[in-house]
Amino acid sequence: MLSKNYENIEKNLTKLELNTTIVFTISLFISLSLVYNNYLKYSKKDFYSDELAHYIGIFNRTLVVILSFSYLYINIQNKKIAKEKGNKIDLFDLQISASVLSTIATLIVLYTVINNEDYSVVGIENPSI
Repeated sequence: MLSKNYENIEKNLTKLELNTTIVFTISLFISLSLVYNNYLKYSKKDFYSDELAHYIGIFNRTLVVILSFSYLYINIQNKKIAKEKGNKIDLFDLQISASVLSTIATLIVLYTVINNEDYSVVGIENPSI
């Protein structure tokens, strides 16, 4: 049986994961609006200027970086709990490695979007973590 301390920690981690997933879904909608705006450019009916789309893309990618760090934190905490319970942790190590790589990837994409000086729509595809 889980101790109350583990139950509270796991409950809080699950709450954080739920909130992170909700924000990730919002980020997907932002990304969808940017991609749809890019599609509308071909018919000259876009609703975001290139500059505004660029800044929305920066905001969205910054959000994805924060989400990526959140998932990394959750994975590290889950590993700590599993280790303290005496469970196997090899798969947690793999999950953490994947989270680190995802975080590095989101940072690279954010850097690319920030440094895109001509405001062309780059890096606005659906965010992935």
